[in-house]
Amino acid sequence: MSEPRDSLTDRLARRAVRAARARPALAVPDIRLTLALAGVVALGPLLTIVGAQVLRGGVEADNRALESELRTWIAPQLARSEAAAVLRDAVRQPALAATLDRLARALPDDARLVSAARGADGHVQV
Repeated sequence: MSEPRDSLTDRLARRAVRAARARPALAVPDIRLTLALAGVVALGPLLTIVGAQVLRGGVEADNRALESELRTWIAPQLARSEAAAVLRDAVRQPALAATLDRLARALPDDARLVSAARGADGHVQV
């Protein structure tokens, strides 16, 4: 009977052993792969931080542009609401004549009123 043929695995193993013997042994271990992996591991977080800063700068620039555009849209509306507040306060205040009548009732009979004026803030100066 004939001897069984070697398997593919056996042939590949013998070839790898022959190739390893044919290669000259290095005096210094080859650490290029180790250094490359260490570099990739070290650069990962650094590149993440740099990328985040770049994205943050872009977002802040967009926010500034939107804020200035929003100010131009809101300014007229804000002016209208301030004017409406001034008018609302003016309407709610009693008229100057009603204020003077209340003041005359509060003063003694022999007192005289020389001048009275209402300021912009609504206070009456006597």
